[in-house]
Amino acid sequence: MLARALLLCAVLALSHTANPCCSHPCQNRGVCMSVGFDQYKCDCTRTGFYGENCSTPEFLTRIKLFLKPTPNTVHYILTHFKGFWNVVNNIPFLRNAIMSYVLTYHI
Repeated sequence: MLARALLLCAVLALSHTANPCCSHPCQNRGVCMSVGFDQYKCDCTRTGFYGENCSTPEFLTRIKLFLKPTPNTVHYILTHFKGFWNVVNNIPFLRNAIMSYVLTYHI
């Protein structure tokens, strides 16, 4: 009977352990994988980042991030250079991509 009680306590304790991936520790599209009951590992494959939480950019990613204009810069260019906006506005896929980038940016 004591063995059953101990087994029940162990099962209950294990069932209440939180999944470490629930807090979404992996960044930059990294995939979280549970390891054991209370640990995780991030798979950073093809994200352009590495490290424990996929937070360190690889060399080419670092250059891309450095050169990529912010949505505020893109918005400024589109609203202050009418000729450029006219070109972008006449190419639907380009207009949609740029507007999506400007409107969905999260800080």
